[in-house]
Amino acid sequence: MSLIHTTTDADAIAFEEHRKQYLEIFKSLRFDPAHYMCLENVGTIKVKVKCDRGTADPNCTVTVHYRQEIEIAIVDNDIYEEDEQFLVRLSQVRAHSPSQFTPIPVRLGAASTATVLIVDDDHAGAFGFTSEKFKVVESAGEFVAEVIRTRGARGEVSIPYKTVDGLAKAGADYEHQEGMLRFEDEQIKAEIRVPIVNDDEYEKSEEFFIELGEPVWHREIEDGDEGLEGRPVLSLSRCKVVITEDKEFKNFVDRMLTNANTSIMVGTSSWKQQFNEAITIEEDDDGKITLKEKIMHYVSLPWKLLFALIPPTDYYNGWLCFFFAIVMIGLLTAVIGDLASHFGCTVGMKDAVTAISLVAMGTSVPGKNSLLNYVTSSLTIW
Repeated sequence: MSLIHTTTDADAIAFEEHRKQYLEIFKSLRFDPAHYMCLENVGTIKVKVKCDRGTADPNCTVTVHYRQEIEIAIVDNDIYEEDEQFLVRLSQVRAHSPSQFTPIPVRLGAASTATVLIVDDDHAGAFGFTSEKFKVVESAGEFVAEVIRTRGARGEVSIPYKTVDGLAKAGADYEHQEGMLRFEDEQIKAEIRVPIVNDDEYEKSEEFFIELGEPVWHREIEDGDEGLEGRPVLSLSRCKVVITEDKEFKNFVDRMLTNANTSIMVGTSSWKQQFNEAITIEEDDDGKITLKEKIMHYVSLPWKLLFALIPPTDYYNGWLCFFFAIVMIGLLTAVIGDLASHFGCTVGMKDAVTAISLVAMGTSVPGKNSLLNYVTSSLTIW
């Protein structure tokens, strides 16, 4: 290999001066980097050579190209081979000057040999799934499993596949699929589609499997054919698919159950239950009955017994309770209003005072029982 450069005043510089300057400029010559890797179909690879500068004056009259490239052609074929490498060595490096006939030796650096690794690209490929486990919601409609092709993509290959039952059963939870997945030349991925049956289960965790069979290589193989080691192989050939419940459907059911439980808690099924609740004193959080609770119970007892006459919420889906509660509230308001008006006239109270002190109190005391029955009937109906 030769590095060619020129001098600005070559005729005036003696050979010894040239040699001294070149040795100062060319500290060493080496590959940078010293290792290369390329595919077999790259065409040409460029190996880079670098000249390390010495201690020469930057204003020196000698100019040099400090980097060069060596181009090497790579031969491509259609036969699978193991990865191969070759070496590129630097030797007998000399520096030449147009004004001098005697070449000047140049020192070689530590990386005077470069290694080039040629990676074969003629393997038919390794076929498999991207993961061992997948999840799909039952309302998704279908599951798409992606099969990828690695380590090469040369030639046409077909992959048989089929679904296998686990806890999920074909026909009930998904539709059975079986067939051939075809990869064209240079194709690196394909899809398997499995329809999922939506049966609206509240909680679900059922799985099935997808299996890949031995690849079929669409290539005529003759006796003594080279490159058979590049035949297609399997990588991750089996995956598990877990079918789970639809979160939106589950949340909807949870809301319905919450409403139903609320209706059950405040609802009643018989007049006996209503009268038992009316005459029973409610305990506090500690399970004790205080004097205040006893007084309030006996004060409101007539109203509790009166509204216990309303039909239970289980009758006619709560409609009967709903209408009777409305009627009872109306009658109670009318009766208390008339009594308060007569009492106000008798004692000489103003209408405003009568309304605030008597009517409001009279209608609010039984309000708890009437409101309870009203809400209960509404929840039962809706």
